Amino acid sequence: MGNLRVICYKWRSWLEPLVFIIYLISLVVALPICVLIFKQDETNIRTRTWFIGGIFVFLSVPVSLHTIVQHLIHYTKPTLQRHIIRILWMPLIYAASAWFSLRFPAGAIYFDTFRECYEAYVIYNFMRFLLNYLSERCDIVYALELKPQQYHFYPFRWILPSWQMGYNFLLYCKLGVLQYTVIMPILTAIAFICESLDVYNEGTFDFVSAWSYLVIVANLSQIWAMYCLILFYQACKEELQPMSPISKFLCVKLVVFASFWQSIAIAIFVNVGLAKHQSAIPESDFKSVSTGLQDIMICGEMVLAAIAHHFAFSYVPYIDLAAPQVPCCHSFWTMLDVRDVSSDVIEHAKVVGSQIRGGRPPPVNRGSDERSRLIDSDRVPSVSSNEFQPSDPLIEASAVRRNLSTPATPDEVFDEEERSVLVRDPMHMPGGIR
Repeated sequence: MGNLRVICYKWRSWLEPLVFIIYLISLVVALPICVLIFKQDETNIRTRTWFIGGIFVFLSVPVSLHTIVQHLIHYTKPTLQRHIIRILWMPLIYAASAWFSLRFPAGAIYFDTFRECYEAYVIYNFMRFLLNYLSERCDIVYALELKPQQYHFYPFRWILPSWQMGYNFLLYCKLGVLQYTVIMPILTAIAFICESLDVYNEGTFDFVSAWSYLVIVANLSQIWAMYCLILFYQACKEELQPMSPISKFLCVKLVVFASFWQSIAIAIFVNVGLAKHQSAIPESDFKSVSTGLQDIMICGEMVLAAIAHHFAFSYVPYIDLAAPQVPCCHSFWTMLDVRDVSSDVIEHAKVVGSQIRGGRPPPVNRGSDERSRLIDSDRVPSVSSNEFQPSDPLIEASAVRRNLSTPATPDEVFDEEERSVLVRDPMHMPGGIR
């Protein structure tokens, strides 16, 4: 029993070898099966394409697994690494879903829609990662209030009013990202229903099929989510600079955004006849050719994506041998715990409902003389119960912002209490839009 405790306590030393032993065993079993299937049907062009895609998948798996396992081993900042690990699963999920779609074309809709739902989940986690990073270092709402007005990019500047810096700006950016996380599962359910009714017809731009309309809605939702993410980065790029955000933004944007537009471009090429002479997919119908070409390209691209994610979301900054030991399965289960998504959706639904019923007016901006104090003040993290919690700057902020000789109004007291909750969890939005 004592030896078992010692082994469990030293799980960091044996976790990665164990994972790669399991991977090698799986490879030894799966590779001969794949070769056998290929030999039995090597004249089939789709089987040949599927086999080539499998080679790319087997190359991307060890790269992604290594980065994920190292984050689990050096799980010193759960509020950041929980979201990083979820993002790191993206190349594996993309590659595997595309590979299975090549092998089982009749079920391509299920594999592809799952991939699209996960990309919405990745955008959400990236936004939370940025917010948690900032909340450890400053009061996000106050820091935004002290910044110059961030205007919309063109062409949105012509049609949308500017969002007041502070509470409202942060809220609208988060709502813009979160709506994609909600809309994609809804579109997925609609796609399944339309497929069962034989009206989905993926890859055909005839505006008779349901796919033509669903892809437009998904496209608009994704564009708005990425726009809100970029707008938030533009407003907070000074505070985000220490964590090298450019490479992380490029990884997320290229995999999610570029792959989506790639599928649209392939569908257009197939519909106008530019893919007549392709030799990767034996079928001639629009749906099979467009989805097949997209899947084999994703299999190859995810090798590069896995390598890029390894460097962009490196585990090295989180290595801290003096940090408290995390229980063996703690980091793994927190990675799988998706209750934060459901709670965010519920909280923001309450905010939207409060706005519709008539919310509170926006808060009044403070003076710019407080800017350096709010942004440059370091937040000292405290580790408790194996969780990384940002310190609560409420007392310090209150002393800076309010003249203590003047009694606080009820609205000011409410503002401070509500903002303290937002500092602890930047995705939490109690009350209505003010």
